[in-house]
Amino acid sequence: MFRKAFWIFGIFASMGVLMNAVVMAANDFKMPVLHGHLDGKHSVMTSEANLKALADIYELRFGDTSCMFSVGDVFIIVGVLPLGFFLFCYLIALVMAQEALKLIKQSPSPRRLSL
Repeated sequence: MFRKAFWIFGIFASMGVLMNAVVMAANDFKMPVLHGHLDGKHSVMTSEANLKALADIYELRFGDTSCMFSVGDVFIIVGVLPLGFFLFCYLIALVMAQEALKLIKQSPSPRRLSL
């Protein structure tokens, strides 16, 4: 079950990275942004921007602040968060199994009753 989940969510995350890479490659290796904070990786979206549907065109507001994101970012989040959760659960189960083995080794062996 875990292997199938890792594959499914890994494909989602990979598709998101690929979408972001394609739109950046099509726009001089900068992500077009509708508006917001610009740095070395982002540029203002103009009419000449390519693949606008994959650019940072969606906005999420938190009171006075906001962040821009793309479809690729959503795919990355949908892929990475469940992978992190499954990995966390797997590690917890592994630690619990190791602790159980320690307890089994420490406990005295059961004695058989003879009649």
